[in-house]
Amino acid sequence: MRDALDGLHTWAHGRRVVLTGRTRVFARQRLVRGLLRSVSWPASSELTGGRTVGATARPLLEALFPDRPSAHWDAVHAELEEIAAELAARYADGRWLLRPESWATGQATCDLLYGVVRTMTPDVVLETGTANGHLTVHLLQAIQRNGRGRLHSTDHDGRAGPLVDPEERARWTLHVVDWKRPRRSWAAVLRSVGPLDVFFHDSDHAYSWQRREYEDAMRQLRPGGVLASDDIQASYAYLDACAAHGLRPVILVEEWKMAGAALTPY
Repeated sequence: MRDALDGLHTWAHGRRVVLTGRTRVFARQRLVRGLLRSVSWPASSELTGGRTVGATARPLLEALFPDRPSAHWDAVHAELEEIAAELAARYADGRWLLRPESWATGQATCDLLYGVVRTMTPDVVLETGTANGHLTVHLLQAIQRNGRGRLHSTDHDGRAGPLVDPEERARWTLHVVDWKRPRRSWAAVLRSVGPLDVFFHDSDHAYSWQRREYEDAMRQLRPGGVLASDDIQASYAYLDACAAHGLRPVILVEEWKMAGAALTPY
């Protein structure tokens, strides 16, 4: 690392300047801190400190959309109860599942994303990491009730989403990401989807891939869109992305993991 830093150059007023002395030490410290941050995970206090935090979706939705009356959230809650009963029936009907049922997105996180979509009535929603489609069903039900919009989902397996029923698939596109060429496949998905209103990450939780998804999504999110993610405790990626773009996320604490959602500025 020292040899690499000894050869590091910067440009000032058109002249090449070799980094030496304190400047070299500072550069080395920044590099080490960056490497450590990319392979570690945040403490709970770093995720929750100074932010709106909740164990259920409603207080977070009310913080994101403070102009909505209580009756709106009451209606959303009633709809979520109907979806829960419908999904329970689908799990019980003996259909084949791609992943264990325990892999499903947490119920409070599904409630949060459902409320976001029902409130925003977005045109384009993108989720990554479909698996059985537990969250996918919630998003599609919200889109159907809105009477507008389309859901795009990604997974490495073209059989993903077995919980999605045939009548829900008219507003759904599943994109298969090639696990051997994930960057190329992901870039192709983004080109085909175009501008986004809501983005939700739930795929590879390594720092580098999480940050890639967040940054790519931010470039395509319309003003006033939502950048949301599951498993934000898995790395510093969500905190770093929000800080880089001046976003103030709300934090959902659900059992052993956390999710976040942030509105992008207009």
